[in-house]
Amino acid sequence: MRRGGPGHRRAGAAAALLCGLTAVACPAAFSAQVAAGLAALNRVCRSVIDRRDFEEALRLCKRVSFDASKLAPGSQEHIASLINIGDIKSLVDNYVDADAYYASALLLAERKEGKDSAQAAELLTTLVETKVKRGKFLDAEALMRRLLAIREKAAGAQDTAAELAYGRAIGVLERGGAETADAYALAVQHLAEMYERRSQYHQAEMQYRRLLNIVERRTPAGGLLATTLDRLARVCEEQNAWPEATAFYQRELNTLSAANAPPQAMQTLQAKLAELRSAPPQPTP
Repeated sequence: MRRGGPGHRRAGAAAALLCGLTAVACPAAFSAQVAAGLAALNRVCRSVIDRRDFEEALRLCKRVSFDASKLAPGSQEHIASLINIGDIKSLVDNYVDADAYYASALLLAERKEGKDSAQAAELLTTLVETKVKRGKFLDAEALMRRLLAIREKAAGAQDTAAELAYGRAIGVLERGGAETADAYALAVQHLAEMYERRSQYHQAEMQYRRLLNIVERRTPAGGLLATTLDRLARVCEEQNAWPEATAFYQRELNTLSAANAPPQAMQTLQAKLAELRSAPPQPTP
């Protein structure tokens, strides 16, 4: 007599793999052995993502996520599998799908760890970034407010209602010190990007300069330094502030050169600098 369909066989095969081919039967309930197996598979997925083999990574991560949803629904291993898939989608610029996977992970994290948990805050930060990349600024702002409420509650801050405005939010994160440094930088970056997308270049320049100050204090500054210099150069260029744009592009070129960036990126910047340096000077107002 045939029992179960393809889904039953897949879950059974995964259970056999995770529990090991031993004489001891795997319990139906979620066990430490199953958790360890799923965690190991999630690490394999992460390594394939890090190799940037996204097609293979997606295939593996979807299988792990399916198995986790059957064997350990709502567990940390299930959450990690959804985050892995979201990361893949984000890395290939599929922000709509990334948004959906991160949101699913957030829902599970809130159920398991609580709405004010550190994991929920981390996923909210990722979702804010994804919303901004999709141009969903109102959604991003709403999520940022939730993130700030968690940070403020953890820090014991008072007058929560007054802290919800975006500019005030940046101040709250700034006061958080090293613990909220990444969220602080992200909030400033998002605000600058919002201004830039709305063609409010002067306001964008002010926030990018603020972000540059944050990034320069990091050791090492990482790739965000070159990106920030590039955005500053672009908003200066939009304001016809060509000497400032030239200076920022030159700093970006120096930064990429020190990091042994690909030749194509260097050539693009060199062409941009040559263009700016050959432009006629702007008349004095």
